[in-house]
Amino acid sequence: EAMEFIASNRDKPFFCYASFFDPHDPYNDYPVSMEEKVDESKLMNIIPGPENWCDMPEGIQREHFNGYLGCAEDLSQEALHSIRLGYYASVAFIDKQVGRILSTLEELGLRDDTLIIYTSDHGDMLGDHSLLAKGAFFYEPCTKVPLILNSPDLEKSSFGRSAALVQGHDIAATILSYAGISESEFRGLMPESIDLHTSIKNCAASEQRSAVCLYRGTSIDSTK
Repeated sequence: EAMEFIASNRDKPFFCYASFFDPHDPYNDYPVSMEEKVDESKLMNIIPGPENWCDMPEGIQREHFNGYLGCAEDLSQEALHSIRLGYYASVAFIDKQVGRILSTLEELGLRDDTLIIYTSDHGDMLGDHSLLAKGAFFYEPCTKVPLILNSPDLEKSSFGRSAALVQGHDIAATILSYAGISESEFRGLMPESIDLHTSIKNCAASEQRSAVCLYRGTSIDSTK
């Protein structure tokens, strides 16, 4: 549908939002052919959990003992391996589909005239820190999500990784700015947001900000 939308709007400005539900639990609904794209030798590099759960914040204890996927420590190595294989196989499948969209832009001669943003809303613990699912507090596997920006407005010298902190509403500001909305206008609506082009070009300034994360017990089984 994304490819068809782009083709039908090739002669005018367009905004296309392509959302993929997976990777997500249950983890077994992926094309089996994607398993060969996963390096299974690295799947079980799991970050260990705490030695004493009583010393952990209440939220993490609740996620561990009352998660809707059960307790990670009760899962066998085979079960954890299956979960992690399914997750990364789904990631490989998304890679393939995003590649098809990029190929469409290339074939239509739009690749060099299109702002492309790739990101996610959250990660997944997958057994790291003896936690499962997506709501497990502020560990990096949940909060440090991918964000890739490819823009005609950036010089090749800007390509690479940035250590700047960014947040979801920066994506909205970036798109609005690219569409011609002035900084004063989008800042009036989102005063804490910044255009990511600015962040990339002036990393030192963007490093002064803070990142805000929300925890609301998403993975807790409400029946327990």
